[in-house]
Amino acid sequence: ELFPGRDGRTRLVKLKTGKGTLLRPVQRLYPLEVTESTKAMDINLDLK
Repeated sequence: ELFPGRDGRTRLVKLKTGKGTLLRPVQRLYPLEVTESTKAMDINLDLK
């Protein structure tokens, strides 16, 4: 979920984690690259 600031730009996000949710500023997020091997691993984990 995205939360805008007074200027209308996204400033805060709600993140789902294994233990609940977190509210974090956009500046504190770090983009992660997803590779094909990671996608395949996620699929295998979902099947267990």
